[in-house]
Amino acid sequence: MNWLIKHQQKALIVAIFIYIVIFSAACLWKYGLFAYNGLDLAIFNNVFWQTAQGRLFEMTIHPHSYLGDHAGFGLLALVPFYVLWRDPQLLLILQTAALAITAWPIYLLARHFFGDRTDRWQLAPLAISAAWLLNPIVHNINLYEFHLLPFALPFLFLMLLAYERGQAVRFLVFALLAMLWREDVSFVVAAVGLLAAIEKKSWWWRVTPILFGAAWFMAAGALVAAFAPAGSYKFAIYYSWMIETPSNIFQHLISVANFEMLLGFGLPLLFLPFAAPTRLVLAGGPLLQILLSAPGGSGTILQTHYAVLFLPALFAALIAALKISADGRLARRNSPFNRPIILGGLLVVTVYGALTLGPITHLRSTEEQRLNAQDAQLIIANTPADEAVAASYSLLPHLSSRDYIYSTRYLFLGVQQFGTGPFELPPRQLTFTAVDDRELQSFRAAFQRTAWTEPYFPGGRERLSLITGPVRTRAGHFTLYGPPTSSFSAGPVFDQPAAALDFPQDFFDGTKLTAKQVAIKDGRLLLELHLELGPEPLLAKNILLSIENENQSMYSFEVPLINGLEQPIADGAPYILTGSYPLPKIAPGKYRLTAVMIERETMVVLNQTGSNKLLTIEENKNGHLILGTVVVD
Repeated sequence: MNWLIKHQQKALIVAIFIYIVIFSAACLWKYGLFAYNGLDLAIFNNVFWQTAQGRLFEMTIHPHSYLGDHAGFGLLALVPFYVLWRDPQLLLILQTAALAITAWPIYLLARHFFGDRTDRWQLAPLAISAAWLLNPIVHNINLYEFHLLPFALPFLFLMLLAYERGQAVRFLVFALLAMLWREDVSFVVAAVGLLAAIEKKSWWWRVTPILFGAAWFMAAGALVAAFAPAGSYKFAIYYSWMIETPSNIFQHLISVANFEMLLGFGLPLLFLPFAAPTRLVLAGGPLLQILLSAPGGSGTILQTHYAVLFLPALFAALIAALKISADGRLARRNSPFNRPIILGGLLVVTVYGALTLGPITHLRSTEEQRLNAQDAQLIIANTPADEAVAASYSLLPHLSSRDYIYSTRYLFLGVQQFGTGPFELPPRQLTFTAVDDRELQSFRAAFQRTAWTEPYFPGGRERLSLITGPVRTRAGHFTLYGPPTSSFSAGPVFDQPAAALDFPQDFFDGTKLTAKQVAIKDGRLLLELHLELGPEPLLAKNILLSIENENQSMYSFEVPLINGLEQPIADGAPYILTGSYPLPKIAPGKYRLTAVMIERETMVVLNQTGSNKLLTIEENKNGHLILGTVVVD
């Protein structure tokens, strides 16, 4: 213990290094599984790619400059690193380093409060820094996509240190460096003025942060509006509901979801920040930003980058609360809250939170995920590096280091984000389209539950089909389509045509199986099903394939019914479901292959590692067809 007290800084440097190694590895693991499917990593990588080519802040996923989204000038400071390795994985490592290094200014801020003590409370700065590195909210931010906001954190804590020391010039410098990363960081800067008023600081401290933060936000907002296609700050759409239904504001603020979010912020820190509420005023702006938005607060905030701007207030309040505890003012004199043992309790609860609320215990992959990643990598390998490409969410980051990259999301909708205008391809014609067939299911789940996308959902598959050419490569759930004018094709899965059935088999929803051919070869299920389609909505339907042994399922997976964009769909139209799907290791023998039509109602949620997944709300099963016997050698 004495060694730790004497060598706190060395211990912290080692802890920061260990964090960077562990979470960089975790990010690269997630990237290798093609699990970054939230769009943001691809957007930022393309912005970095374009900027490194001299086209500052340009991107093609959104048809305008990144400055039309946010005033992220700090991006330019990272470009020299990106030039050395032009890859999304570098961005993930840099973000990890930024979050880890933030522990150092937190240590300095805590030492400002505890540095002159000679008792066991000397360990408070190290314990608080460790609580940062162990915090599940920090871990969630780290694993969820890539954003510029985390790079503001070291400067925000250095800004708070300058405030506590009364260093006006340093405060302004660090406040400016923090706000360079995004315009809403100014909310935290401005809130320092409110804190100064509560603490009865001089008028300079009460007025300057508010004016500085407000001026920066207005100037940055005007700049963003100038670059945005609609000529206004496009994220204001999140708050338009207050004008349309102002009577619902109170009900919107007082909700179980909002309470869940606040509970989640406090739990990993033993709720100690709430014992120093004055410093929580620093979170006032970010809190209103979330609570007054149309989605409001929820546990999802704790899993994403939206939690970033809450952290300076939480840890500043934590430091203040522990200082009050050390001084014996938190409770009665002999209370355990007045003893250094509370530091151990804080770390125990933080570790528990990391294990239960963060991603650390979920960093493992299934064989199915690894096989899926191999198929995705085959699509990437077959996509020319210098061609214009549209891609599904999971493939976008891996294809975004190029001049022209588009998201199938906007090609499906036919409009730009928030419907601010039509989504039009530039003069250079799109040549390749890389599609994950399961994305159409997520489109249905997300777009029909979002006000601005719902009108554009009908006809989306047809719009996407218009820009796809012949199949060039098909692997599992992934298909690479070539230029619409090309003549090549990936070829059939089988050498012989499928055998027609004497009598069509009915899935009970109106869809009929008229011919079939199945086999297992080289660890893959080869499939060709000829169907007469039933009534829509077909986007809600999957075929559940199950490999069974004596009525016990050995392995099952789902295939969207309409995975082939090259084929039109309509009630009663012929349709060929074909594919080659990887299988986990199954013991040699004969198995029965069955098919069940499943109609699902789903919604998109985040899993524990920050990837989008579909959550089933309701499902109906139609028919149970025996497709035949397959042999595993």
